[in-house]
Amino acid sequence: MRIINKTLSNDRPIIVTYDNDDDGQRIVSKICDEDYNQKLITFFKIPQEPRVRYKSGHIGGSFEEIFDYNYFIDCCFMSNIMDIELVQEKDSFFKIFDAQKPWFQQVQKFCAEHNYYKFNEKKLSIAENLAIYCDKLPSTVKELRDLIYEVRDNNPVIHPDDVELPKIPGLTC
Repeated sequence: MRIINKTLSNDRPIIVTYDNDDDGQRIVSKICDEDYNQKLITFFKIPQEPRVRYKSGHIGGSFEEIFDYNYFIDCCFMSNIMDIELVQEKDSFFKIFDAQKPWFQQVQKFCAEHNYYKFNEKKLSIAENLAIYCDKLPSTVKELRDLIYEVRDNNPVIHPDDVELPKIPGLTC
């Protein structure tokens, strides 16, 4: 955001997507406190609908919580994510799973309790699994798509030949 604010792109709309977790809330607050053109910034929390409660009391979520929790867990308990012995423990994980608490951390803790410490490194692979095997687009993704169309319609891209650049003495004139 700081770099964009110092370029010729600072007059273009920006959609800031952020996890609706404690860290995401902190980042949005910081952006709002900075000297940016706030009327061109649209914030989009992920997920749109709160799904889990954090220890701070905040109710929100993050990327994995835009999906159904059964689907998320299925995508975690795959052989490209964890050892096959742990994949076979999925049913025992379901017995202790609480859909009201952050999902990723619960699987991570379960893995650590079973001496599998590489789960945290698999976040990107989990996201790939979620995308590859998804047969129903989550509503948050649809809402983001609609927002992008709306922002583009309200701020059409101008062809470079139709743009008048500012005159800067010694540089452009």
